[in-house]
Amino acid sequence: MTDKTGGVFQFNDAYGCPVQRVHGYSRDDLADGIGRVLPWMRTRLVMSYARVMDSVRRELGLVPRGSGIQEWILPPLGGDGRRVKADVRQWALRRGFVAPEHSDRLDSNLMADIVYAVLHDLGIEVCRVVTMYWEVIINLDDDVIENGRLSPAYPATIQTIIASGRLPDDPDPYQIAFRDLREEIRGLNGDWMLPLFAQCVATSLTGWLREQQWRLDGAFPSFDDYLTYATDNGLIEGALLLSRLTPGGIPRSITAPTELVHLERVTGTLCRLTNDAVGALREARQGSASVFVVIMNQYGLSPVQSATFLIGVIDSMLITHASLGALVRRSPAHQPYAQRHVDLADRMLCGAYAWELSTIRQEATDSLAPVPILDPT
Repeated sequence: MTDKTGGVFQFNDAYGCPVQRVHGYSRDDLADGIGRVLPWMRTRLVMSYARVMDSVRRELGLVPRGSGIQEWILPPLGGDGRRVKADVRQWALRRGFVAPEHSDRLDSNLMADIVYAVLHDLGIEVCRVVTMYWEVIINLDDDVIENGRLSPAYPATIQTIIASGRLPDDPDPYQIAFRDLREEIRGLNGDWMLPLFAQCVATSLTGWLREQQWRLDGAFPSFDDYLTYATDNGLIEGALLLSRLTPGGIPRSITAPTELVHLERVTGTLCRLTNDAVGALREARQGSASVFVVIMNQYGLSPVQSATFLIGVIDSMLITHASLGALVRRSPAHQPYAQRHVDLADRMLCGAYAWELSTIRQEATDSLAPVPILDPT
């Protein structure tokens, strides 16, 4: 799987820019290796997630994917969920951060679908706010960050908008959308939450700014840096914070137990790494500097070895996730609201896994079955 002439190959990032070369492995080598190990990865993920998935999949309403292995996908949206999706779609088009000619994004990305599956019992208002948050930040990523146009000042600007409501002199559609989101949170008596949420979003955008710089420089982060980026990605942490807007959530006067803070961050990291594993073949075919390339670069591994390495990391983090949840559930000092937050973290973890398998971004392969790795090179 190396260049038989002794040369090395060049990867391209999402902008088509050249990036560093990785131990003689070409883009085709990476896609070939990931393609061979993908059935094993997907089978192993099912096994790794089995305990937590069995505990929440009925509550989420997940349905079998119908592939050769027992994977689960999001259910069709019911009436309230469809209403949330329609409301947020109209808002996104009205604010202009999604152009009418790209409105299919709002159908295919299934944001309302995962939010409603995970948070349906928290009420339609909370589902709407979380869906608004995910739509605006996901489209910001697709439109601005993946095109290398996020300015260093942008995270602080968004933080100010959420915390104070003050817009810059010439706001863009995303900035106006974040102010709308602020007003929705205030309408749910969430003024107390705004500084926390503003910091969460700013931290997420700062991480994406680092990712943008890696792409522009053609440099690979270390695996530690990549994990930090994955942990700071505020999609999951922000959604769990917004879940506190509903009665029965962690009260505003209470500082969340340390174990819950760690649990939220582990949940977000697991969602990121599981997304990497499920979407691995697509990323490899694009030549993106994905987590697999990061692992190859740092540890000198082959594409197949990088995949087995990643599954080992996911397995270890799932054990940590379960241990943190068990600590909260067993402690008499933690009130029912904290235990409910553990349930939401479990649901978010499995809902995100099901979302990854449901979206059109992933490989539409229906014939995956367990296979051994015969050549771990």
